[in-house]
Amino acid sequence: VDDDTGTKLSDAAKDLLADRLLNGEKPKDVLGNIGRGAQGASDLRDVQNRFADKAASQGKDARKILQEAQNVYADNRTFLELGAREGKIATRVQEANLFADIALKASKEVPRDSFVPWNKLSQYTGKQLSDPKLAASHAATQSLVNAYASAVGGGVMTEGNRLEANRMLYDAQGPEAYEAVVNQMLVETQAALDSPKMVRKHMHGDTGSHDKPKQNVKWDELP
Repeated sequence: VDDDTGTKLSDAAKDLLADRLLNGEKPKDVLGNIGRGAQGASDLRDVQNRFADKAASQGKDARKILQEAQNVYADNRTFLELGAREGKIATRVQEANLFADIALKASKEVPRDSFVPWNKLSQYTGKQLSDPKLAASHAATQSLVNAYASAVGGGVMTEGNRLEANRMLYDAQGPEAYEAVVNQMLVETQAALDSPKMVRKHMHGDTGSHDKPKQNVKWDELP
């Protein structure tokens, strides 16, 4: 960046600024720090001329450049939203992992001949929970259900996701099946956390998020 003392921008710096403009960055963000005075005006004209030459050599007209600028703005908004979503999910996934450990330990404390499937245990109240081991299993599983619902709900618990978690657990009619379902719930909460990362990876791929993407791309094949 130049200043009023007459220090001018290098050719490499001018090319970099021109390339940033060509990639859709806002002119005020790219050119805002170019110095004032005669030298600054000269550098600004040079950057703009290089920008025009580069655009022409790449076959980009004003409409295409505007489209790229809109894409950059949209991508930035998407990255912010993905980051916010990931932040909300991360805490819930950690909670789900912790509650899963507690729930599995509580379930194992219940003697096999006293195991009560969740479709029944979830309905227990009062005297039915007088057995402290069943009471602990009931509380731990309920906490896991809530954490799972929040994680797969993007950080916000919804009744629909709570019902789905309960439905999954209803099918577990024995200790081993209960453990298998709990582990599957953890797989799904991790998938919810990985999803924003995979979208970002796709957007940063070699093809770019707005160029022609490969057809039928599988996530594990992304660059």
